Amino acid sequence: MVWRSGRVLYRAVTHFQQEDGLYMASALAFSLIVAIFPFILLLTAIAGFIGDRELANYLTVTVFDVFPSQVANALEPEIWNVLVRDRGGGIVTVSVVIVLASVTSAVETVRGGLNRAYGVREARSILRTVPASVLFVLIATLTLIVVAFLAVIFPIAYAFIDPRLPEVPAPITLLEMIRNAVVTLVLAAMLWAFHRWLPAHGRQRPALWPGILFTLLMWWAASQLFSWYMSGVADYARYYAGLAGIIAALLFFYIAAAILLVAGALNRAIHEERRKRRVVRTLTGS
Repeated sequence: MVWRSGRVLYRAVTHFQQEDGLYMASALAFSLIVAIFPFILLLTAIAGFIGDRELANYLTVTVFDVFPSQVANALEPEIWNVLVRDRGGGIVTVSVVIVLASVTSAVETVRGGLNRAYGVREARSILRTVPASVLFVLIATLTLIVVAFLAVIFPIAYAFIDPRLPEVPAPITLLEMIRNAVVTLVLAAMLWAFHRWLPAHGRQRPALWPGILFTLLMWWAASQLFSWYMSGVADYARYYAGLAGIIAALLFFYIAAAILLVAGALNRAIHEERRKRRVVRTLTGS
């Protein structure tokens, strides 16, 4: 069992290297750093239209809570500066096509990276893939807004039921547990959508959950290690001055993108191992 798992991991890393995984991770990191500002603008614009300013603000804070503190501290002030300048909705209202194009381009980069990680080639027309990516962005945006809306109204509901359920744990503890669980579930669902709908899988699609669980675990570990590295080891301000925060964010996105692509290669390696075992069983009659 241990030998087989090691063989699968070795094959996954080999696939990642052979398919130019580091190159694709750098392209994906660049696309993410370019798309994150338009994406949050789109989130807040739709959230403000559906709900109110409180919902939009909560959603923005929640998005940054996913990142290590050093990355969030670098990006969040700039996002708020843009949002303050856009109180009237001018940026998103006038430039919605540009916003969607920026975010859709990042999704297309994810598609290309996962196609290579899974060892498949894109045969679908651009007239099919690009509209699908736009739809993907809109669905992801609305999903995050619904989750944020539930998170906003939950404290109100809890304040109502708390006096009637004194045995329930302290509100802050319970709310934090529920919030972390919801964020994890949303990330898992979005990863499933990435692996399921973006690559050009054939009829025999590999199992997706091994790579999703691998990604969640490695993203958490990478976030902890990155925070330790940035707070105790790295001194990017010495080399990059005012660009240190952006460079740190770009490095974190690069690591996260590499993990995502390795996860696709891992699903591919597991699928190949299972197919090989089925062939052996067929040939041996066992």
